[in-house]
Amino acid sequence: MVNMSAADGGHPVRFISWNVKGLNGPVKRAKVFSHLKQLKADILFLQETHLRVEDHNRLRKAWISQVFHSRFNSRSRGVAILITKRMQFTPSDVISDPNGRFIIVSGSLFQIPVILVNVYAPNWDDVQFANRVLSLIPNLNTHKLIFSGDLNCAIDPLLDRSCPRGTFAGMAKAFSMFMQQNGYMDPWRFLNPSVRQFSFFSHVHHSYSRLDYFFIDNSLIPMIRQIEYTAIVISDHSPVKLDLCFPLNVRERPLWRLNPLLLSNEKFCSYISANIDTFFETNKTESVSYSLLWETLEAYLRGQIISYTSHANKERRKEMQVLLKSIWDLDRKYSEAPTAELYKSRVDLQAKFNLLSTNLSEQLILKTRGLYYEYGDKASRLMAHQLKRQAASRLIPQVRDMHQNLTSNPKEINNIFATFYSSLYASEFPSDKTNMERFLDNLEIPTLEPEEVENLDRALGQEEINNAIMAMQNVYHAIYLEELTAIEMTEKIAQLFNISPRQIHQIYKQGPTGIHVLVSDEMIQNFQDESCFILDTLKAEGCDSYHIILK
Repeated sequence: MVNMSAADGGHPVRFISWNVKGLNGPVKRAKVFSHLKQLKADILFLQETHLRVEDHNRLRKAWISQVFHSRFNSRSRGVAILITKRMQFTPSDVISDPNGRFIIVSGSLFQIPVILVNVYAPNWDDVQFANRVLSLIPNLNTHKLIFSGDLNCAIDPLLDRSCPRGTFAGMAKAFSMFMQQNGYMDPWRFLNPSVRQFSFFSHVHHSYSRLDYFFIDNSLIPMIRQIEYTAIVISDHSPVKLDLCFPLNVRERPLWRLNPLLLSNEKFCSYISANIDTFFETNKTESVSYSLLWETLEAYLRGQIISYTSHANKERRKEMQVLLKSIWDLDRKYSEAPTAELYKSRVDLQAKFNLLSTNLSEQLILKTRGLYYEYGDKASRLMAHQLKRQAASRLIPQVRDMHQNLTSNPKEINNIFATFYSSLYASEFPSDKTNMERFLDNLEIPTLEPEEVENLDRALGQEEINNAIMAMQNVYHAIYLEELTAIEMTEKIAQLFNISPRQIHQIYKQGPTGIHVLVSDEMIQNFQDESCFILDTLKAEGCDSYHIILK
């Protein structure tokens, strides 16, 4: 981490860039946003969101006001720029890549014109992509550039890789030359000219690289407060933090609210009960009125609750920080001298961090469900937002008439739909039935022999299933799970092979030593997005069903 004495005045704005490796799973998404809130993010640059166009509303949280996302309608790639409610940002222009590789947002941040660029570059050396992105950035003469993303290349192959290479990639040269010629710089490398720090860990090659960057305008150097690569957790990329001080960014102290989840904590309830008893023993006298006693108790309990929650939050943050610091230190040691013991230690620490972050995510999901349960069917702001979103999704702004002319007039649109459905459901039954009866009388309908019917109705055998799998060895079939459960996976695999789900007895995953581990709901929830498996079958004992083996 590097700190600088920033320009006078103004609270720092924290920019965070992170390749999150998919946000489709609710638990993974909650863990990511919980971690981002702990990092106190203000403006987020997210890569590999894996969200389709209709799923972009999953990024809209209570503390996020603006969402800008690429228009790639597939569960891969995808970049987004999120602005929190604390930021005074007014967008003026948005350029979105239809292939989900970049998004460019121009606007004003605390009355300073800026260009926010978020890039997820291909994982091959594509110089044309780099040149195309850079050529599309507008208003470079009038706006301050803040460029970030996963570039999938090392700008300096000697310092930005744990296994240095002597050759520069074409994309790295294109990005580097653009920054040098137009007066932009890498703030982390500017403050750390010879330090080796990495943002990506490859579990396949057991190597580290610095692939995630910030590039900013040279005039923003005095505004830098700090820049830091945090620990690699949740994803295989590290969140990158950049703090820039904006003079007009003034923060107010937030209002205190009771967290209702505390009421399910037995330790908290015992603590509050003991404090109430102590308060009444000390202050309940004949000279004190009940109204004054009640108001004083409210103020006293508020202070005790704030003290309890502050201590609990500090302890939880301390535990998280210790884990993050330990993971960060192990990554640094492993990048210099990789050993099996260090890798095992890192996996253990990662498991502890995942468990802790999953507990926090479960609390956030429970809190959201409680909010919907309490206010979902009441005349409140939450219901107003839901109705507005529902009405907006059903709005038809334009249609073409019978002459293929576009119209946006509501009355004309209603008339076009009325005419269409009137003709659609109008009866086309002929008045003269002679031709129809003649056709049906002369029609010869083929029939199946009893042996053919019996052959079609019999259950599929293991040999037939194996032949079907062998015929698909070189073909990938995508399975999208609407629910992360073993039952859902069983039904999807049955649909893939065109068999009944009852013919699948169990699903196992083959471990590294060849053992078969039963696939449960928890295992499926921890599958990475776009996981690939080879399917094999095994006859189940005592029944006519089969086991599916994921290899």
